[in-house]
Amino acid sequence: MKLLEEPEFQSWWPAPEAVRPFIDELAAARESPLVVSPAAQEERVRQTLRQAARTLSPPALLARWLEGTAYVLAETGRLETARQALAVAVELRARPDHAADIPFVVALAERAVGRLLAAETARQENAQKGSLLVTPAQFLKERSSSRSGRTQT
Repeated sequence: MKLLEEPEFQSWWPAPEAVRPFIDELAAARESPLVVSPAAQEERVRQTLRQAARTLSPPALLARWLEGTAYVLAETGRLETARQALAVAVELRARPDHAADIPFVVALAERAVGRLLAAETARQENAQKGSLLVTPAQFLKERSSSRSGRTQT
């Protein structure tokens, strides 16, 4: 989404403690012992992100923020982007109960959740590298990546 590429939107991050429940829910879905289809897993992720969009971006607050940012964008000559920000703000004010249906709001939530999830995953991988304990999943992953391909000569 082009609007999110603007520098003014690069620092919009909810507090990590606000994002934590959604990270935990995604982790629980990934680590669940139940075997579900990829489509069902994808739907669960999509529902979690929609809930994150509803929770992390209160419509009135986000609309006010977008209106202010639209002013800054217009004053700096980025009229098309300012119009986009204003259009999202107008939609949020008109239909606050449908905020999770607005692509910008969903993308904002995905970015916030994805950023924290990536940082947490990297932290866990670094911690596991220094650990003497190996989980069965890690063992199988390392074993499969260390096997050479079987080719006939």
